[in-house]
Amino acid sequence: MAPSPLKRRGRSGTQTPPHGSPPVLSPMTVPASQNAVQKEQDFIEAHLLIEDRQERLAALAAWGARAPLLPEDLRTPPNRVPGCISRVWVDAMRSDEGLFLPRLATDSPMVGGLVGVTIRLFDALSVECAATFHPSWPAALRLDRMISPTRLEGIAAVAAWCRKTARAHVD
Repeated sequence: MAPSPLKRRGRSGTQTPPHGSPPVLSPMTVPASQNAVQKEQDFIEAHLLIEDRQERLAALAAWGARAPLLPEDLRTPPNRVPGCISRVWVDAMRSDEGLFLPRLATDSPMVGGLVGVTIRLFDALSVECAATFHPSWPAALRLDRMISPTRLEGIAAVAAWCRKTARAHVD
């Protein structure tokens, strides 16, 4: 399946939601120069402060649930991520500054929270950086033994989709 085309839009720390809604400040907006590994490491260190793994999992799902939302009209077969048992749709835009701006929708709150973490880690990376980023947060946070293999595969499938889509649009 070919990655969906990246659309271009401007970004100055805001996202412009569809249908004329007001811009929303993105909590994961970072300078394009911030490297993905450092972004992920900062995220991991912040969440390792939560000692109880069940509480950490709940915090991760809540944090990931705030990933940019894909509008209903874009939840189409071409945007559905293969390899996920739950229905997961992803689309991405490329800002005028060359930032990768993915959006997500799922039919499962827990899955949405978990794959949302990956989407938020990819969000606002340069397209070049996103094309080579391999997140490792589930193992680093010791969640790889707590969540099902199918959910881990879904997280990996979303990360692979992001890399493939970004690679297709590197200038």
